[in-house]
Amino acid sequence: MDMKHIKKSAAGCLLSLTLCGCGTVVHGGRQKITIQSEPSGAIVRTETSSVRTPGSLELSRRTDHTLIISKEGFQPCEVEINRRTSSWLWGNILLLPFAVVGVITDYYTGGYYELEPSQVTVQLQRNAASVPNLSFQKP
Repeated sequence: MDMKHIKKSAAGCLLSLTLCGCGTVVHGGRQKITIQSEPSGAIVRTETSSVRTPGSLELSRRTDHTLIISKEGFQPCEVEINRRTSSWLWGNILLLPFAVVGVITDYYTGGYYELEPSQVTVQLQRNAASVPNLSFQKP
């Protein structure tokens, strides 16, 4: 094998490593969010999916999400799941001068972000109409 071939192979390997962003490689473009409610058995809906509690959803890291949690006889509640910049972004910076490629890859796939909170626990409140009216009168 000649030196020119070795240099081309090494350059190709380096380039292929830098084409994937660190966040994409480490945790991917989706994140598991676990949801619990009291009482259990509530339905959790997002823009694209639903699950019954206790359960979990795999959500895209690319956008914020609103969870709507409801159960018959209880007031529905909403929980915001927000994206924030992942600490793995700094891994791209370490790969200078290819950092721009890694950042673009992570941004496109969602690996650039983390979703918070990753665990949701809610206490559902009974509807006023479903709570029996207990009034006592003195005899």
